[in-house]
Amino acid sequence: MKKIMIIGAGLNQLPIIQTAKKQGRYVLVVSPQGDYPGIGIADEWLECDIFDIDRIIEYGRERKIDGVLSDQSDMAAPIVAKIAEKLGLVGYGYENALYFTEKTKMRELYRKFGFNVPDFYKVDTYDEYIYAVNQMGYPFVIKPMDAFASRGISLVRGEYEMQSAYETAMDCSRTKHIIIEKYIKGPQFFSQGFTANGKLRMFAFSDRYYYNLENVFIPYTNAFPAKIDDGLKKDMTNLMNQVIEYLKPSYGHVWAEWIVEEKTGKLYMVEMAIRGGGAYVTSELIPRTYGIDTQEYLVKAALGEDVSDFFTMKLPKEKSAAFFSYLLPEGKVKYIEGLDKITQIPGVVRADIKDIKPGDTIPKIADKTSRYGLIVVQGSNRDELDSIHKKLQAVINIKVDTKEGIKGVIWE
Repeated sequence: MKKIMIIGAGLNQLPIIQTAKKQGRYVLVVSPQGDYPGIGIADEWLECDIFDIDRIIEYGRERKIDGVLSDQSDMAAPIVAKIAEKLGLVGYGYENALYFTEKTKMRELYRKFGFNVPDFYKVDTYDEYIYAVNQMGYPFVIKPMDAFASRGISLVRGEYEMQSAYETAMDCSRTKHIIIEKYIKGPQFFSQGFTANGKLRMFAFSDRYYYNLENVFIPYTNAFPAKIDDGLKKDMTNLMNQVIEYLKPSYGHVWAEWIVEEKTGKLYMVEMAIRGGGAYVTSELIPRTYGIDTQEYLVKAALGEDVSDFFTMKLPKEKSAAFFSYLLPEGKVKYIEGLDKITQIPGVVRADIKDIKPGDTIPKIADKTSRYGLIVVQGSNRDELDSIHKKLQAVINIKVDTKEGIKGVIWE
């Protein structure tokens, strides 16, 4: 029985742990103490901070692991790559991982290939920040170099928002580096595929819709398949192929977020990653839409097994799937109704709803962790998903007492 080490044991790692167990692998998880569901189902647990790489490497050497893996975690990607290099296991390379996780290296690579890239500056101090803003002008987006779940990301439209946005970004950065880039307005999309042995198959495309909020970027859905033509899909695939051909990662889920600029029609690759998408994108939405679970291939590839059939298999006819989420305004919960009826709606296949009750205080909306529901739905087409979304809005009734009066659920 082959042994595979998985870095992390939280909800985002749970699907890949379950996949490895289903395949009959011996699963070792690395995680600090906590209420992490993967700990209970793994065969073995190393209680350890995931950033204690030397200890993890020594443990992996002692246990003679056959592969190391993580999924749905930007933070873990360089860690997995370093461990694989030190233990002589299959990996995508530590330097490669940095291109997929460090935003400035990512954008420098885009420029190398001649991709459309918004003006950007790496900023380490407030003085550098002021200089960069004076050079760039408004509006711009500010991001921590190393945060996740949209933490610390803000749209800055004027001087009155400058300082608070900077402080928020720095607070959310572990390394205290941030990036600012010119704001590009337009529809946004997501694509995901799988790469192994220099080949890429990009097959999953979704529309990505964001809440209409003043200065934060939080998607309320990823809806598959995207309502785009084959030409745009081909353009996205060709750009990602250039990245894969240059970096040559041994294997991995690869995805990208895109914007088509409203004024010019230019295609921008906003972010890319060598991991699966969270919010059930990889574990639920893609299998339900395209009839293939790429996580099975991820485990095999990490163990050095043959995955060539992935690149030749014919996919079944597309269906449609999405997650829907909602936000609540800042204030105190007054009334809740309908949460127990969500799963009774036809097409709803999963509902992860935060436990709230009347009297609870709702904090200010900040990032993806502010979402109060992740509801997975499936239908035969996108029109069915829209119908389910309307039914959810009709069923869920939550009232919050805010400074501006009583307000309800924020859906879009």
